[in-house]
Amino acid sequence: MIEHFHSRWLVQDAQEITPRALLAVGQQGRVSGASKENGETQGNVTDLGDVVIVPGYVNAHAHLELPDLGQSGSGEFVPWVGRVLKRRAQLGIADYSAQVESGAKRALATGTTALGEVNSSGCGEAFLAQFPLRTRLYRELLDGDDGERTPEQRRRLALPFLEDLAGGLAPHAPHTVSDALLEACARECRARRLPLSIHWAETPEERDWLSRGVGPFAPFFKRSPSCSGLQRLARAGILDLPLTLVHGNHPEPGDLEELLRCGVGLVHCPGTHAYFDRPQAQLEKWAELGLSVALGTDSLASNGDLDMGREMSLLRAQHPGLDPATVLEWATRGGARALSLHNEIGDLAVGKWADFSAVDAAGMESEADVLEALTGARPEVLGVWIAGRQVWTKQ
Repeated sequence: MIEHFHSRWLVQDAQEITPRALLAVGQQGRVSGASKENGETQGNVTDLGDVVIVPGYVNAHAHLELPDLGQSGSGEFVPWVGRVLKRRAQLGIADYSAQVESGAKRALATGTTALGEVNSSGCGEAFLAQFPLRTRLYRELLDGDDGERTPEQRRRLALPFLEDLAGGLAPHAPHTVSDALLEACARECRARRLPLSIHWAETPEERDWLSRGVGPFAPFFKRSPSCSGLQRLARAGILDLPLTLVHGNHPEPGDLEELLRCGVGLVHCPGTHAYFDRPQAQLEKWAELGLSVALGTDSLASNGDLDMGREMSLLRAQHPGLDPATVLEWATRGGARALSLHNEIGDLAVGKWADFSAVDAAGMESEADVLEALTGARPEVLGVWIAGRQVWTKQ
């Protein structure tokens, strides 16, 4: 039996917005069609009322396990790292698990239906495997170029993933992972067909240490590779794998063009960008080049919320020249591409999973109004469906 969901507006993707429409969902939970209302519908009809049906948001980069640290706007990254390490030393398994659980619930309640979770503790995996939110679990790896830590990290990268979780690996960053561990990650991902997610070019300090061995990172690592972060990834054989790089605030000349050539995507995290009061990112250039771009929340340690609606709103405020359709694309299909799930989710095309939310449509009189509201005004999420099944509703 086909289930039809009726709404004031149907957003199948950022370019296809239909008024007074029906979304048809088959018994298997996949989209089977979409049409304007005509009074001749075959099957059950659920009238959702004065709402916009919008594809589920895809949070391409999160660390659900990390707690809120406060103290935003300092612009100083290295002292923040110290605060994170100090706070993490105070947390136990129960604390990490509780953070993952509360973060996943918050993400779902704000319209996110798929998420890329970078997890270093191993806590919360069982919860995520049974929670409705689609999760790509990236196992984070970091040895600090410390030979004593590398063998244990290499054992972790080979661990199996729970059956209901999509897996991936996340060597932390080019400046915090040894060549041996990077190369092991590349081999493992190639053998198991796993995607990678890596923090990259986030700060000038990272670039300074990688290329010249100077700056505040110098006391923490043994030796500089005397190359750019992208060159280090290339030497490890990573750039030709399914790869997403996170942040990308300080690329070297030619880096963006190389990413385009290799088909590597980028994730921007507007809330974290605002937290550190960073200079404006090169997003207009990313869009102009045609790079694959996604959005993420990062963690509560560097953001005030895990709400992708807020991320879009912050992005619009930071980059008022960006087209709202582009912003929505980055928060949906762009995220799906980043998680290597673009054949299954990211829009409401026929054959894809019927993952969507119903958002209050008050004041939306045109397609332009819909895009402006979704990306700028944070309209209220009233319900969330995954595979055509309602998994959350506003109380």
